[in-house]
Amino acid sequence: MNIECFAKCGEYLKTWWEPENLKYWSPGDRFKEVSAFLLPQIEAFVDDIAKKRPIVVGFSVNESNLPFTNRVAERIREKLPMAKVIYGGAGIAWPEERRKLVSEAVDGFVIGEGEVALPSLLDALMNGGVWEDVPGLEWAGGPIEKEPSKDLLIPSLDALPTPDFSDFPLGLYQTRQLPLEFGRGCPNRCTFCNDPKIMPKYRFKSPERMLEDVKHYKQLYGGHDFQFNDLLINAHVENLRRFAELVVRDGVRMAYSGQAIINKRLTDETLAVLKQSGCTSLVFGVESFSDKVLDSMKKGYDSTMARTVIERVHRAGIKVIVNLIVGFPGETELELNETMEFLRAHRHMIDSVSALSACIVTPQCDLERHPEKYGIVLPKPEHWCQWYTEDGANTYDVRQKRLYKMIALCDELGLMRGMTNRYLEMVDGRAVAQA
Repeated sequence: MNIECFAKCGEYLKTWWEPENLKYWSPGDRFKEVSAFLLPQIEAFVDDIAKKRPIVVGFSVNESNLPFTNRVAERIREKLPMAKVIYGGAGIAWPEERRKLVSEAVDGFVIGEGEVALPSLLDALMNGGVWEDVPGLEWAGGPIEKEPSKDLLIPSLDALPTPDFSDFPLGLYQTRQLPLEFGRGCPNRCTFCNDPKIMPKYRFKSPERMLEDVKHYKQLYGGHDFQFNDLLINAHVENLRRFAELVVRDGVRMAYSGQAIINKRLTDETLAVLKQSGCTSLVFGVESFSDKVLDSMKKGYDSTMARTVIERVHRAGIKVIVNLIVGFPGETELELNETMEFLRAHRHMIDSVSALSACIVTPQCDLERHPEKYGIVLPKPEHWCQWYTEDGANTYDVRQKRLYKMIALCDELGLMRGMTNRYLEMVDGRAVAQA
């Protein structure tokens, strides 16, 4: 539905989808404006669903699409009062978030992976079972208390079927880049990130199965360009190299990219194989080049190792893209300058900045669970961006000034920025948790 709405908008309205315009999709007057413009598309979409007379309508929810999802769910409830409306996804992972959503439009929530709960739910509804007892499903009319658990995760990703995009209007997309999934979860535990808590165990497909998926997409959709949507494409370096070797062995023509972590096992030899197999770029979430900040983030490497790996990737002919965060607790102007000086000194090895953000406190990350360890204060309700240090040295305004210094540096160095999260909607009651 998202891509259909985008396609039907004029060029000016397409700016609503730019990353920095998240405010238009947040609760409040601006969302009312968006939904009013898109009402014909909403009605047509809901009518199309109603014609199929489904017994379950499921939505994958994140912080960004939640208000729009609620609007569509309300219309579905009006047209299909007997259908069960189920929410899943990262946006409803935590009980406190789901308690805000309990309404007549939502019947239940899937906690964990939908491939576990959805077949059991359909079986219960079609065969007279008790659908509220489905593992991983939480009934909106009962206690809201479940948290992500390893018990609700699929043990083997090889057991899953290859995702089917045949019903998608692929011709409306601005790229033919198809998504791939090598693994789920993340073995790292960065202190600002909540992904490992939402997906509390890392699992991966076998390289052989991954190659099958690629061949399948190439045959069905003529796919050539692929994006690995893993949190870390190189969470298991040996598997990634084996996949690349299989691609080369079978002469599979493809180009691919993905997010990665600084890892000393990315040797020159391994990177040469990745390049030969079609790896065009790696996005490293380094966030900082200050050893003090990297240690506080629990990144597991220092700036020297970051420089070594980035140099290897650059030397292999693979584009180096980085994510950066400014204003992490404990960062002073000294640490910020260390990052800026690293960028100046190694600009020739870095192709672009994918995301540049001021530090926020995501739900259930270590910063939020243990603010005392980092000397920060979390004022409600906008603590995600309004947090400040006990000594007053790091505030929202301070972080904004540092962010603009980094923006100016990127412009000075000619470093293209993919997304800059300024979080300007912090106190007017219309902000959301993250971009």
